[in-house]
Amino acid sequence: MFIASLVLNAYAYTDTHPNTHQNTGDNLEDLISVARTQVGYTELDKTTGLPIEPNGAAGYTKYGDSFGDPIGEWCAYFLSWCAREADISTSVIPHLPNCSSFVNWFKANSEFHSTLSEDTYVPKVGDLVFFNWSGGTTAKHVGIVIEVTDSKIYTIEGNTGSDRGYMCCERTRTLSAKYIVGYGVPAYENEDSSITNVSYKKINDTNYVFSATINGRPSMLQVIDEEGCTKTFDRYNSNTVIKTYDADGNEVSSLDRTAAYEVWHFYANLDDLIIKLRTKSVNGTDFEWEKYPYEFSLDAI
Repeated sequence: MFIASLVLNAYAYTDTHPNTHQNTGDNLEDLISVARTQVGYTELDKTTGLPIEPNGAAGYTKYGDSFGDPIGEWCAYFLSWCAREADISTSVIPHLPNCSSFVNWFKANSEFHSTLSEDTYVPKVGDLVFFNWSGGTTAKHVGIVIEVTDSKIYTIEGNTGSDRGYMCCERTRTLSAKYIVGYGVPAYENEDSSITNVSYKKINDTNYVFSATINGRPSMLQVIDEEGCTKTFDRYNSNTVIKTYDADGNEVSSLDRTAAYEVWHFYANLDDLIIKLRTKSVNGTDFEWEKYPYEFSLDAI
């Protein structure tokens, strides 16, 4: 009887912020859009069902309730709930109960960039940012990155808004803050890319600097010569310079995922005249090389 009454009581709570977003199939956009519909959601008093006061006793949330923990700490529940509402595969963002489990999952299954090491990763929209307010190494809180500038990240977070946390809010965090533990990078679907143009400048007999214009945001770029030898350039390699442009050719922030195209600048030592380039992009949780490489001759460009 006691368990049944708890369940009935939970169903009686009013959903003050229903998800009104219609999914488009773009995982990243859907996740952020779903999260935006929840901004302002406040924990509910367990007895009255009314929004609680800041720093009040722990209240009910639909996020925790949907995972069987209606009055638990809920920043990770909020993230899991948004991912589920956005119809994102658990192979991209899993449904997990706490931040440390999320960090461990990203380390094992996708990408995790720690700010506590020498990792120079620059966060981007759609990343998950993990916090520890005391500066420790264990993640205690999580948010969804919705904007990045040179010095700030802007997030949507559940279980925030006061020292104890009780709301879903948009927050502004300092990019260099010591309380940021690191970033989880979901392998969002629909991130195809293709090379549309290549130019080069010869430095000496065998050294060239190339500029490859690319639609999309590939994770890697690979040079293949006539003998099948390859040289691979990573997106975050210090030898790779990437500039991002809008549809009119104006340079924009490299963190802007809505930009029209990128230009990758890189050095290569080549003896052969016939060269192929191909990109490697995200397809679900797999990183796949472009099926049809871009082929050109050095003496033809």
